[in-house]
Amino acid sequence: MAFTDERILEICHRYGTINKVVADDGTKTYTPSLDKTKIKVYHATTSELPKGYLEKSSLIDNDVDYWGTVLGDKTEVVFSDEPSLIDAQNKFTEITE
Repeated sequence: MAFTDERILEICHRYGTINKVVADDGTKTYTPSLDKTKIKVYHATTSELPKGYLEKSSLIDNDVDYWGTVLGDKTEVVFSDEPSLIDAQNKFTEITE
């Protein structure tokens, strides 16, 4: 299931992957630079992640764009497309909406 327009804009704002267009009248329009039908969002409990676990080479073995941050006690990882996760310890849960 794809993310809602509001949710994809929230994610894109968080990671600075947003396109802003200013019209002649000063009206601002924001559009996501990520495809809401392709992105994958994963969460893991931050305290359970070993040091260095969020390095891209520790998570995936393919070439997709990647962003991550800590939200409360969870670590959020966002991929621009389906990653080939090499999450052997199965720490991450995919968020579907």
